[in-house]
Amino acid sequence: MHVSDCNISQLQTLERRQFIHNCSAAMNLTTDAEMLSYAGQIALSIFYSLVILMSLTGNAIVVYVLNGYRLKHGINVFLINLAIADIALTLFCSPFTFIEVVLQDWIFGDVMCTIVHFTQQVTVMVSIFTLVAICVDRYTAVINPLKVKTGKSRNRVVIITIWIIAALLNTPLLAIKIRHGVSRHGKNSTSTPHTTK
Repeated sequence: MHVSDCNISQLQTLERRQFIHNCSAAMNLTTDAEMLSYAGQIALSIFYSLVILMSLTGNAIVVYVLNGYRLKHGINVFLINLAIADIALTLFCSPFTFIEVVLQDWIFGDVMCTIVHFTQQVTVMVSIFTLVAICVDRYTAVINPLKVKTGKSRNRVVIITIWIIAALLNTPLLAIKIRHGVSRHGKNSTSTPHTTK
């Protein structure tokens, strides 16, 4: 069964295949190289639509509220960054994953494969690094309560650094593409790593 044409390792491919297989079995969907049943497509459409809608709405509300609300310690900058990273992940993950699962094929071409995968990885790393920054900020506030609190400008520098580090750590994804899987017609494709030109 095909899950993604642009995976980085065989382990990721196997984990995703197992996950899709388990979800398909739970919802009585067809598996392997077959297309999803009509009922399965409807169920996935509803599920993905709800996930996208709730994620975009919830995170947009967080950005809107925290933009106008001042917290004493400037932690709202980190929370806004976390919400923005979640919005980017929603926009670059859910729609493409939905179409890929329904069609059992990646139809967006090599360039979009690279861009989508790069953006997904960067936004996940930004979320993780932002959570680490929040933990460090809170730890510092608890350990040194009388020390001068960090301001928004310092936190903005941390946020910019987080995005730069996440992008730099994922730059190999812009140069390397590995294709795995089964086409819509059920033929196994060869796994051939190649670089972009």
